[in-house]
Amino acid sequence: MTAEKEAADSQKKAEEAAKKLLDVAKKKEEELKKKIADLKTEQAERIVARKAAEEEAVKKAEEKKKHDLDSLLKEEISTKKQLKRSYKQSCSGSKSA
Repeated sequence: MTAEKEAADSQKKAEEAAKKLLDVAKKKEEELKKKIADLKTEQAERIVARKAAEEEAVKKAEEKKKHDLDSLLKEEISTKKQLKRSYKQSCSGSKSA
């Protein structure tokens, strides 16, 4: 009967050890799942931040382009006015002579 009792004790200890290992494995699995979820969240946040930065860069580039075009248009108008003045002065100068 001692052998049977030792066998039963050994089996019980083995089952307890297996249960502990399963508990540890489940805990590790939960930790890994949490880490994966956190990484996915971080990745999503980075994607959103990158898209926002890209949109901001595009917006700034469009504003700069508009400003540059406005400046060029003002320069063109100013140049045309100067040419008209110069033309009028040269015409009036040639009539006087």
